[in-house]
Amino acid sequence: MSVLFPKVNKMPTWNWRPIYYDPQKEEMERKLKMLQEKRAAEENAANEQSTTGSKKSSNLSYTPSLHKGSFRESHEEHMSIRQKANRQSKLVLWIVILCLLVFTFYVLL
Repeated sequence: MSVLFPKVNKMPTWNWRPIYYDPQKEEMERKLKMLQEKRAAEENAANEQSTTGSKKSSNLSYTPSLHKGSFRESHEEHMSIRQKANRQSKLVLWIVILCLLVFTFYVLL
């Protein structure tokens, strides 16, 4: 049987995983780590102030960046270019249709 079906050795398998470099991800992780360290330092400073008995207000107050209509404003801000292009393409379409109608009426009459 070995003449008809010769033994073929299998290729070795590799446990290799490709590593991709993503500069945006690296930058995001670096900024996140820096912000976490900064927040930890601010919390430590706030805890030290509270333990020493000083009643100064901390700089950790929350300032909201969202306000009523901010999502709509952002949407309109980002969609303005697309809307202009959309309007322009619709205008060109209507002009072409009008020209075709005028041409067909001219030819038929």
